[in-house]
Amino acid sequence: MTPLSPCFASDLDDLMDRYRPNAWISGHTHRSADLRAPGGTLLRNVSVGYKHEFGSGDPERRVRKGLIDLDRIGEGE
Repeated sequence: MTPLSPCFASDLDDLMDRYRPNAWISGHTHRSADLRAPGGTLLRNVSVGYKHEFGSGDPERRVRKGLIDLDRIGEGE
């Protein structure tokens, strides 16, 4: 651990335990994630990255991957 470590990752377990959010949405990591934390919080990275990181896929699929239906998050999407 260095003084710059918080610039790259932060341990926010206490915050998540205290408030138990329905969703924790992040971005700008260039790695997609869509999973649930042990307390049930939806963890989703909405970064779509650069074109070369997705190859020759469907552009609409890339855009849709970054969309979130906020009405469904509280229903345990």
